[in-house]
Amino acid sequence: MSPSDYLIARNISIVYDSLRYAKDSINEWYKIVSGHRDKRVVMTHNNLLLEHYLKDDIPYLISWDNAKIDSPIYDLVSLYKNNYLDYDFKDLLKIYFKKYPLTKDELLLFFTLISVPSKINYKDSEYKRVLEVRRIIDYLYKTSKLREEYRIDKKTNETNKEQK
Repeated sequence: MSPSDYLIARNISIVYDSLRYAKDSINEWYKIVSGHRDKRVVMTHNNLLLEHYLKDDIPYLISWDNAKIDSPIYDLVSLYKNNYLDYDFKDLLKIYFKKYPLTKDELLLFFTLISVPSKINYKDSEYKRVLEVRRIIDYLYKTSKLREEYRIDKKTNETNKEQK
């Protein structure tokens, strides 16, 4: 067994757990949105990187050339996937949701999308593949912890109360 295959085998439970969560929650999300014709949309940055955030007296985002009208979660998904190791997203989400609360279906879709692991490129060398698998495993563990710390049901009820 190659080192990358061994790493996958040792951590396969977290991979299956994330995939199972994504499958179950996408089905739950579909049940929620299938009866609704309305969908909340906002102007999304669509290329949200930390380099695009400028903090001055009034913080703002630059580089809006990829902006589009879409669900508010997609910028958060992108930010999480690109910076999951750099920040405590539990606190970041708490601050974000206080100012911009998400609906239950948006929260569910957000957690579903961040729970899907990226593909492993088997064309790379074994060394690069081990690094990539390690990164994916770290991502899945951190995402699983975020899901556990940020109980969707509890937070969704709080979010919905704040919106009323």
